[in-house]
Amino acid sequence: GPTNAEIILTYKHVYFNSDSYNPATGIFTAPVRGVYYFSFSGHNLSTRPVGLRLMKNGEQMVTVYNHAAGNRYETATNGMTLQLAAGDQVYMRLRANTWIYDNVNNHSTFIAQVRGPGAGARNEHRPSRGERAQRKKTNKTRCQTQSQPARHGDHDKILSIFSLGVIYYFLSQGVYYFSFSGHNLSTKPMGLRLMKNGEQMVTVYNHAAGNRYETATNGMTLRLEAGDQVYMRIRPDTWIVDNVNNHSTFIGHLLFSLKTPRPHKGRVTWLH
Repeated sequence: GPTNAEIILTYKHVYFNSDSYNPATGIFTAPVRGVYYFSFSGHNLSTRPVGLRLMKNGEQMVTVYNHAAGNRYETATNGMTLQLAAGDQVYMRLRANTWIYDNVNNHSTFIAQVRGPGAGARNEHRPSRGERAQRKKTNKTRCQTQSQPARHGDHDKILSIFSLGVIYYFLSQGVYYFSFSGHNLSTKPMGLRLMKNGEQMVTVYNHAAGNRYETATNGMTLRLEAGDQVYMRIRPDTWIVDNVNNHSTFIGHLLFSLKTPRPHKGRVTWLH
């Protein structure tokens, strides 16, 4: 942006796609009837406004809007759960005369994930009793930084490790959702990186401005193999703060397992 008319946003980097999202058009099309979760974040320089709309079949669902104020980079996020029919379309629109900014740090994101099948869904994998019990346990897993004062350093520091080879020991591969939030006092900058096996995925960065407590969030969906590691890093010379209110969090949970079919004696055998 800006443009004098609204535009549909497209995203350059697609980390996992079940062929429901079209990178050329920016549109997610529901493959089956079901309940889906969507979240998005928009990054911008506050000298100009940013306005984003989450759309379903041409109708606005939820929005974010940051008015122009000051001169700093900032991020706004939102999300919601939707009941969709097969063929429904969900996408992001940038409002007229507003801006969005991104770079190699991948601040601005759009996430879509199915949470459960609706009436009429067919041919879906039904987990075993053991898988259901483990999934219920896994979905409650929450990794948090311990309560601590503000911190900084000359090098990236690992805040916590979420080792999927240990936690999700019953799966060889799967699709997982991660989200994180960082809380700080704005007199000092805060920079967080979501890492996978040493590679940066998405980030947040709050520049120092004013004197208030504030929170930044982001997240993404990843396809992982057994033993892959996902963790948070704090960038050098930046700070994060937390206390008994648990502002700063790191969450990861399994969305669904991936299995590979192999013909065996005239029938299909599913391999974990």
